[in-house]
Amino acid sequence: MKNKEMQKLLALCGILLASLVSLDAQVTILQERFGTVQWQGVPSLYPGYTSDAGFSGDAPHDYSLAGSTGYPVASGGAAVLMGSWNGPFNTEFVLRYSTVEYTGVRLSFGFKHNSSGWGTCQLTNNFTWIEYSTDSASWTMMDKTYLLEGSSWPCADDQQWAFIRLAELLPQAPVLYIRFTHTSPEIHPYYLDDITLTGFLPDDTPPSAPSGLRAERIGHDGFILVWSPATDENGIHSYRVFRNGSYLLSTADTMARITNQMPGSSAGYTVYAVDPAENISPGSSAAEVTLLSLPEGHTYSWESTHVKFLPGGDMEWKPEEFVYDPGSSVRYIDYQDGNDSGDGLTMSTPWKHHPWDPGATGNAAECKGLHTYVFRRGVVYRGTLTAKESGTPLEPIRLTSDPSWGNGEACFYGSIRLTEGWTRADAASAPHIPEPEKVWYMDVDLPATKIVCEVDGEQFRQIHLARSPNYQYTPDDPLKTWWKWTGKAETDGGLWLTDRTNLVQDDPAYYRGATVFSQEDAIVMCTVWKQDVGEWDPVNHRVKVPATSFGGAGCHYYIENTPFLLDTPGEFYYDQTAGRLFVRLSGERDPNTTVIEVAGKTKLIDISNRHDIRISGLSFGFTTAHTVRYGQNDAASALRITGVCNHIDIQNNKFYYVNGGISLNNTGSAEVNTHGISICDNDLRYIGDLAIVLSTDMTYIDDV
Repeated sequence: MKNKEMQKLLALCGILLASLVSLDAQVTILQERFGTVQWQGVPSLYPGYTSDAGFSGDAPHDYSLAGSTGYPVASGGAAVLMGSWNGPFNTEFVLRYSTVEYTGVRLSFGFKHNSSGWGTCQLTNNFTWIEYSTDSASWTMMDKTYLLEGSSWPCADDQQWAFIRLAELLPQAPVLYIRFTHTSPEIHPYYLDDITLTGFLPDDTPPSAPSGLRAERIGHDGFILVWSPATDENGIHSYRVFRNGSYLLSTADTMARITNQMPGSSAGYTVYAVDPAENISPGSSAAEVTLLSLPEGHTYSWESTHVKFLPGGDMEWKPEEFVYDPGSSVRYIDYQDGNDSGDGLTMSTPWKHHPWDPGATGNAAECKGLHTYVFRRGVVYRGTLTAKESGTPLEPIRLTSDPSWGNGEACFYGSIRLTEGWTRADAASAPHIPEPEKVWYMDVDLPATKIVCEVDGEQFRQIHLARSPNYQYTPDDPLKTWWKWTGKAETDGGLWLTDRTNLVQDDPAYYRGATVFSQEDAIVMCTVWKQDVGEWDPVNHRVKVPATSFGGAGCHYYIENTPFLLDTPGEFYYDQTAGRLFVRLSGERDPNTTVIEVAGKTKLIDISNRHDIRISGLSFGFTTAHTVRYGQNDAASALRITGVCNHIDIQNNKFYYVNGGISLNNTGSAEVNTHGISICDNDLRYIGDLAIVLSTDMTYIDDV
C-alpha cells in the first residue's frame, strides 16, 4: 500500500489508540493555570495569567480558590467554575489559541465535580460538552471516552481533582477555538483548571520500516506476529498490522496476537510504523503464514455438552472448570491483612492494594510490569481498579485467585459493610413510614443505593427497595404480580400514566421522588425500563414521567423508592436528603445481630484503551446505579471496557447482586476497533439491569 493511501486510512480512523501515544517529542503549546482571583476579562488585571490565550463566554466566570490538588503538577490557586448552585449559571467557556505551527495537537485539563456522589463520571455524559472550531461558527464535538495514558479518573469522588488527557487530535489552525459547555449548570457545577495544549513541531520524515517480521506459536486458529522495532528521531507512536493488504489492528508493542483465523488458511502480513506526527513508514517485508490444519476428530468447545441433566428432568448449567494459570511473575494481594510496604512476592508478604487502585501506597503503588495479581480467597477487596497498563500477547496481565490460598471466594465488593449502630425507629425519626416501630435506621452517607443484602457467610438474602406491589418471587412470570396501567396521555414536557385501581392514595407526597419500572407499548416491544416520577396527581390517580415512549394501558409496572412504601419485612428505604438508611428485616429481626452490605459503587474494574488482560476466578458483588441501559451510551457495569481494547479475557468469574455485569462500549471506527474479547464461563445472577452488554450506541467490535 502506498504511503498516501496509508495517510488516508489514518484519517478515516479518526482517533488513534490512546495507549499508544509517545510523549517523548511532545512540546507544550499552551498551559493556562489561571490565577488566584476572579477573572474580569482583562489579562493585565489577572494575577498568574500564564499565556496569550483569549477567553470568552457568558460570564465573567468565578475563578474562586478551588484547591487544585489530586494530580501531578496541579497548579493550585484559582479555577474556572462552570455552573453554580446559587448563580450565575455560567454555561460556556471558550479558549482560543494558534496551533498553526504544530501537529498532533491534543487537549488536557484538570476537572473537579462539585456535586456530591457524581465526581468526574459527569464528564462522560451529556452534561459536559467539549467542542473545537477553526472559525468559531462550525463546531465539532470531541470524544470524551478516549483518554491518553496518564489520565486520572476518580469517578464518583466528589471534590477530588482528575487530570484528563483527551486522545482526539485537534487541527492546525491560525486560531483554534475550544469550547466547554455545561448543559445543566444549576444542578451539577464543576471546575476546570490547567487547560493545556500539547503537540509536535513539524515533522515530515517517516520512520524506518519494521524488520524481521515472523510468526511464532503457530496453531490451528492463530499465532503471535513478532518484529524488530522501527526507528524515528521523535519515537514510534504505534504499529499497524495489515493482512492481505487490509487493516487488521494497531499496537504499541513489537508483537501482536492474531486470533480467530480459519484453520489451515494462509495469509500475508505486513507491518507499518507510525511516528507522533503521523508519518507512515514503508512496509516491512511480508510474512506468509500458514496455520495448522485441524487433526482428525477435533471438536470445538462449543460442541461439548455444557449442561447437566438432573434426576427430576431439570437441566443445570455446567461451565468449564476454573484453572489457576499464573504467568512468570506473581504478586499477592490480601485486602484484609496485606501491607503495601511489603514486597508482595509471597503469600506471607502480600500487599493490601492492587497497583491500579488509587488507594495503593508504597511498593504496591510503584509496581509496574507484566504480573499475575493473585487475590486471597475468603477476603473482600473493596477498592476500584482502573487499568494503567497493558500486557503482551506472550505475557498478559492477569487478575485471578489461587485455590490453595485462602478459603471461599476472592471477592470484589462495591459496598460498605454495616454490623452495628442501628437504632429502632419511631414516628418522629421515620416520618411517612408505616409501622415505624418495626423499622431500624442508621445515619450513613451513601449514593441513591438500589442494592442492599444481608450476609450470612457465603449466603446472601436481598433486602428489596421499598416498592408497590411488594416483591414476590414468581420465576414462571416475573411480572405476574405487578400492577397495570389503565391509561396514558401525552402532555407538554412529559407523559401522564394512570392507574385508577391502585394509585388511590390521598397524600400529595406519597409518590414524590419515586421511580417507576414499566413495560412500554412503543419502541422496544414491552421491554421494562425505568423513569423517575416528576409529578403525582392523587385526584386523577396518575403520575407524570419525562419520556413519552413509556407505559401504556395494560402494561405492567411497579413503583418504588418512597418512605410510604416501606410496609413489609425484607425492605429498605434510603433518605438521601437526611442521609438515613431504614431497614425492616424478615422476621422483624434486629439488624445489629447480622451483617448487611450496602452497595455504593457502580464499577469495580475499568479497562479503557488496554490490551492483553485476563480476569478469572474472582467474584464481583454489590454495585448500584440510578440508571438503566436504555438511552445510555455507556452502561453502568461492575466490569467496564471502553475505548479501543483487544484481547481481554473474562472467564470463570461470578457476578452477584450487581447493577450490571460486563459492558463493552467502543465508539472508534471500522478500521480501529475493539477485537479479540473473550467472555466465557461466567456465572451472573441477581442482576439489577444488565448481565452482559456489548454496546448501547454505535460500536465497532470484532472477534468477540
